[in-house]
Parts: sequence; C-alpha cells; structure tokens
Amino acid sequence: MKRIQILLAGLLFALMSANAQVAITDDGSNADASAFLDIKSSNKGLLIPRIDFNNRPASPALGLMIYVTANGPDGDNAFYFYDGSRWSRNPKQHYIGENYGGGIVFWVDETGEHGLITTTSNQTAGSKWHAGSDFTTVAFGDGPGAGKSNTTIIIASQGQGNGTMYAARVCNELKITHGGKTYADWYLPSKEELNLMYNNLYLAGLGNFDNVKYWSSTESTNNSAWYQDFGTGTQWTDYKSTSDAVRAIRAF
Repeated sequence: MKRIQILLAGLLFALMSANAQVAITDDGSNADASAFLDIKSSNKGLLIPRIDFNNRPASPALGLMIYVTANGPDGDNAFYFYDGSRWSRNPKQHYIGENYGGGIVFWVDETGEHGLITTTSNQTAGSKWHAGSDFTTVAFGDGPGAGKSNTTIIIASQGQGNGTMYAARVCNELKITHGGKTYADWYLPSKEELNLMYNNLYLAGLGNFDNVKYWSSTESTNNSAWYQDFGTGTQWTDYKSTSDAVRAIRAF
C-alpha cells in the first residue's frame, strides 16, 4: 500500500509538472481552464481534516481550512479558515439545536447569522421571581429579545432586596466559558422566548429540560409573573414568591 501511495504521488507530481493543471475525475474530463486542481465526482465529496479546535495547527498558512469537531469558538461541526490573523467560521449560518456560544441555539432569524441561545442545563431548580417584595416593575416586554430589557428592568427595580438570588439576578450574574471564550450576557427569557425554547428544543428532545414550571421575565401584575409548564406546554401566571425553575438565555 505504501509503495502504491508513493507511485501515485509521483504520478501526480509528474502531471502537475507537465500540464500545470491536475484533474481528478470519475469521467475522464480535463481540468477546467481556471483551476489548478479540478476534482469531479458524481457521488463522492472532498474530505478535509476533522479536528478538535484545541489541536489546530500552531502556525497556519493564510487560507488554511479545517473542519472543527469540538471547542470551536463560534460553534462546532463547521468549517473554519485562517484569515491571516484569526480563525473564522465559514459560513456563519446557524441552526436550531446547534451547540454554540456557550449553549444551544433555539431560535434563528431570517439571515441565519443571529438568534437566541439557552444554556444546556437549568440554572436553579427553584428560585423566586422577586427579591422579597411585591410591586410592579413594568417588565411587560414580550417577544424575541424582550427578555434582556425585562431582566434589566427587574434588577434595577429589585436590586439586592432581601439578598436572595431571584430568577433575573441568577441569569444576569451567570458566566459560562466555552472554547476559551467566556459568555456573561445571559438574561431571563420573555414569555415568547420561553415558548420558543419549548417548541424548538423541548419537543425535539433537546436542551435537557425538566417537566417543570420555568419562570419568564414577563411580568403580569404587582404580585405575579408569567411562567411556562414544560410538562404540559401551557403558560400561566404564578405568584412572584413561588419558586420555579430558571433557564438563562442570550442573544448572538
């Protein structure tokens, strides 16, 4: 086998030296005039090195490409190329269920470049929505992205309160490191963001959710806020003093 490989390498070198173009085809056709190397197949692809990002080449050449299987800074199971200063993912199209940005993607916008991520496990099995006192915070936002502003409003209103780690504070103070990068911009999801997690991840068997009630950041009244029961899929309100599960999310 080794001798055959050497002979093939020699033949390939001879072809390159003689023609300055190489065609590897299954139909006997010549290389395209614009290509130095032209690979054609009706039922096979090109397989490039598949590696853990932590084992990437130490001194990469400009344009070097690898397929990252783990610890990718912008997600795994994707192509990366070296642009002369850093490794970049190509293309930057994301999908639901992708392990990326410190968690798992559960919503992507129409461009495929931006979306929402949730953590891969619960932050707490039970936390209260408030910090000990009932009053209206005006955290009424809903929809994709609304949880971030809700979380900011809740923390500004509740502060430290009685010192407990209430739901919004748990998310706001969360830090997760993945692929050498630390993500610290987590927040408590809005009512709709919570439902997107349920429909896009939980129902698909993804995300390691429990069949329990999860808090949203969307307020209802001075003493109640919205939650979603992942056991039934229903959304309803609960007293802010109730201890429900917490799952943080972030946008990218």
